[in-house]
Amino acid sequence: MVKNIPLLAFLIFALSAPLFAQLSHGGDPASRAVLTPEGVPVIQLTAPDASHFKTEASETEPGTPYRYGVEIEVNLDPAAVGLWEDLPDGSRIWRLQIYSPGAYSLGLRFQSFRMPTGGRLFLYNDTYENTAGAFTSENNKDYGEFATAPFPGDRVTLEVDLQPGSGPLVLTVSSVIHAFENVLGDDDYPRSGWCENNVACPEGDPWANEIRAVAKLFLGPFLCSGTLINNTRQDTTQYLLTAYHCVEDSGSPGSFVFMFNYQATQCYSNYGPTNHTVSGSVLRASSQDIYSSPDFALLELSEPIPDSYEAYYAGWSRESTLPQQPVGIHHPDGDIKKISFDYDQATHYNYFKWNVVWDDGVTEPGSSGSALFNADHRIVGDLSTGSSSCDNQYGPDQYGKLYRAWDYGETSATRLRDWLDPDNTDVEVFDGLDPLYDDSPLYGDLNEDEIINVQDVIIIINIILGNMEPTEYQAEAGDLNGDGIIDVLDIVAVVNLIMGTERRPDSLPGSR
Repeated sequence: MVKNIPLLAFLIFALSAPLFAQLSHGGDPASRAVLTPEGVPVIQLTAPDASHFKTEASETEPGTPYRYGVEIEVNLDPAAVGLWEDLPDGSRIWRLQIYSPGAYSLGLRFQSFRMPTGGRLFLYNDTYENTAGAFTSENNKDYGEFATAPFPGDRVTLEVDLQPGSGPLVLTVSSVIHAFENVLGDDDYPRSGWCENNVACPEGDPWANEIRAVAKLFLGPFLCSGTLINNTRQDTTQYLLTAYHCVEDSGSPGSFVFMFNYQATQCYSNYGPTNHTVSGSVLRASSQDIYSSPDFALLELSEPIPDSYEAYYAGWSRESTLPQQPVGIHHPDGDIKKISFDYDQATHYNYFKWNVVWDDGVTEPGSSGSALFNADHRIVGDLSTGSSSCDNQYGPDQYGKLYRAWDYGETSATRLRDWLDPDNTDVEVFDGLDPLYDDSPLYGDLNEDEIINVQDVIIIINIILGNMEPTEYQAEAGDLNGDGIIDVLDIVAVVNLIMGTERRPDSLPGSR
């Protein structure tokens, strides 16, 4: 279903927001008003020789994580490094600058992160033009880790301010991701191949919901794609499907970063907003194998996805029939979101995987883990391996079969069913969920004109007299007192609404 807020308007808003924000709580670094930048210690890292990794990345096949950076191990703790300063009001500020020469961006992984109540962490550059934060106690996780999205440039200053009497600060930067590729989307040219289709082009319109489910994954120094997936309780548990080979060697899932809505607003644009990210996840299930398995991983995102991201939870099918006219939505080479089409059907590659040959668009490194949708807009697999490219249009790609992942292995840690069907309903297909779409009726409005008046009373009377059979909507909208039947008591309730002597519809049981 189409959402109430047009996606285009939302993306315009997103582009006007701070470009490098993630799930944070705003504000300005306290030092900006009261302290000078002189004297802040600088940790200069040894710039890695990226040539080897760039060569490796250029030879990466579809179905493998895309390397965009090098992870440099550090051990930075405010108790041992940086500058602490006391302010007259009793608050304290800690600052440290990290410099990795030549980096396009710097990402930080925190082995330990426990911000006390009232404490705030900011990241910023020398001019404060780019600022991320505040990260607060609301970003604390039970497992104690944290990570930031790539921060532009090769220098970043960390700042923590603590209020008087605040609890202990636990903070350890364990590694820095030195990006040797520009993955923040400010190039004047696309990163991916010439034959890819922006999701903002007309061919993407029928897939508007599923497009909102797809995220770009920062997995340490690697990139993949993933897709939010619904479960039979429809309780917006933040499950995200990707490939096992994406998470296998990418470090702790607690320091993964997920970027939503990184997509163009116009068909031929190469830009997209980068400010819709959340940090951290828990691995719930995986195949724990790449080739002799469906190659899947199910992550549960740890930070709540804000409503402003307009995320969608895609539906799925565990049917074994060949997927008709499959579609892939993904981030090739870490680029803005693209969509690919096969106008025929997938075939069996082997016991665990589908085989897809694209007719329009392809996949590339970075597309790994992206979902394969069937013609009914339901997920049937995730990208595992392949050989397609713009120079090899008909090279086949292999997707792990969702129906094989459903019962793969012997425990909940190796199969999907325990998570996507927790009540064991045994359904084979399940539709997607738009958590912001409200399809509940306006109680008392039986003709659906958004006005409650005498015309609605006439409809209720005709239903009571048996002159008309109520639609499903009318049966719910006309039962104002929630007793399961439409009778004279409901007429009284509608009349009272019209006369203004009864509570408004939005306070009635079940009304929107």
